[in-house]
Amino acid sequence: MLGIYHTASVQRRAFFSTRGTRPPRSTAPVIGNALRQFRLALPNGTTQRIQDTGILIMSRTLGIVSHNQTARKWLTVLRQWEKTDSETLPRPIRAVCTNALENSTAKVLITIPDHPYLLLKSSLLKSTAEPGQIAVSFEPAAPPDTMPLLIDACGLTERETDITDRIIRGLSTKMITEDLHISAYTVQDHLKSIFAKTVTGSRRELMWKMLSYVLE
Repeated sequence: MLGIYHTASVQRRAFFSTRGTRPPRSTAPVIGNALRQFRLALPNGTTQRIQDTGILIMSRTLGIVSHNQTARKWLTVLRQWEKTDSETLPRPIRAVCTNALENSTAKVLITIPDHPYLLLKSSLLKSTAEPGQIAVSFEPAAPPDTMPLLIDACGLTERETDITDRIIRGLSTKMITEDLHISAYTVQDHLKSIFAKTVTGSRRELMWKMLSYVLE
């Protein structure tokens, strides 16, 4: 953080010293966790729903060739979110199209205030008439799409993620122990940590919390 200088002062002394403005290292995990939770909370309180799949066809030079009504709605939403005009291609669409040109396919998960999670997927079309065209789909995200984001927001470890994934799939403690080759006591210890991090108190509540964000 830069100091603020008094413009009328000959010596241009700072009102605030830059000493001590850098947050201590001990607060970094707290700030990081708060930012992850903020990102996780963005879709809450959803007021608008666009449930159909949008289809957008792009040229190799990223010009819009055609689109359906749902894709047009999402284009409007993204442009309003970015505060751009009707001629500007939203950044997430440019990103997935550029990646598709290099890797054939690409996808990105987007969180937009007042909307559910949105999954953008692009695929390079094989066409002899117009080579290099790209198909872009707009879809409400499903649990497998949002799970990595939710797990990251809760700060789960790799082992806690393994156990959470198996709980979501309905595995019992015995099945988890056999699958991961760990004891039942270890599973219970991890469960206590998972419940604490996700602010839940049972497997059912954990499943509801992990899956409800895409159902909002």
